[in-house]
Amino acid sequence: VLRYSLAHTGCRVVELVPPAVQTTLGDATPHGAPLNDFCDTVFARLTTTEAESIGYGPTAHLDTVIAGQPIESLFRQSADRNPIPMYEQEPFTPPQDYY
Repeated sequence: VLRYSLAHTGCRVVELVPPAVQTTLGDATPHGAPLNDFCDTVFARLTTTEAESIGYGPTAHLDTVIAGQPIESLFRQSADRNPIPMYEQEPFTPPQDYY
């Protein structure tokens, strides 16, 4: 919802959709994607793509549907019902001793 709520601002919101990743948390049985591979791939995509959602492996191409509607449609509807108030910002004027 945050991405749609801030769509008309200067903020860019990217959703990270991680699969299970191998960490040292929990038991010692390895499962999930290698953590370094996940991080290398996802963080590289954050700086080189305009994608709104970034997944990895099994989460790379998810199409989530709830009650017959794509989740993006539900997020947009929620953001439209609860708009973020906008305001005019005065230009920054540094104090005399700022520099």
